[in-house]
Amino acid sequence: MTSDAWKLESSAEVEKAAKGDEKRKMRSYSSAIKDGTLKQRQLSFTEKLLTIIPLLKFMIPLMLVYLGEYLINQGIVQLIIFKCAVSFGLSRSSQYRWYQVLYQVGVFISRSSINLIRLPYFVLVLLPILQLLNAVLFFLDALYFFIPHIGIIFTLILFEGLFGGSSYVNTFDHIHNYVDSVGIVIAGFTSIPLHNYVCGTPLPSN
Repeated sequence: MTSDAWKLESSAEVEKAAKGDEKRKMRSYSSAIKDGTLKQRQLSFTEKLLTIIPLLKFMIPLMLVYLGEYLINQGIVQLIIFKCAVSFGLSRSSQYRWYQVLYQVGVFISRSSINLIRLPYFVLVLLPILQLLNAVLFFLDALYFFIPHIGIIFTLILFEGLFGGSSYVNTFDHIHNYVDSVGIVIAGFTSIPLHNYVCGTPLPSN
């Protein structure tokens, strides 16, 4: 066997062994993830706080939207009952079921709309205001029954779902874009001194 042939064969064996090691590592890594035995570095309280603070501008509006939403769903809407004459002939139990159906329809539509409509940040701030006003309106109607027809409640509940779903899906979309943007900005500023350093380094002599 010539020297060149031996080198090629040795190189192929080394490459094959390296690929085998890489596959074994990947299998071990995947197994550790599935078993839950993969150890991750635990963040300190300060690190967690520093991670959360930039996201508060997204978290607080979403929290307020859900506050209004679940106040309506769990504490108020079941108290709003209409007579058959102004409820499309629905029984009391049917009215509540339709409340839940329309709420879920609103959530489904809004959460499915992210590829068609992306809301700007100021709308994310507006949504909790609208949702809390919605909750106040439901609360007042549960006390005074001033809304004359169930169709109005149906519309409000549909909007409740739209507000909640839109807030949820657009908040996470903004967080994703925010993280991407931060990374791009950091890379941009870091590249300036790096570029200048490389340009200022003399070329190696031959």
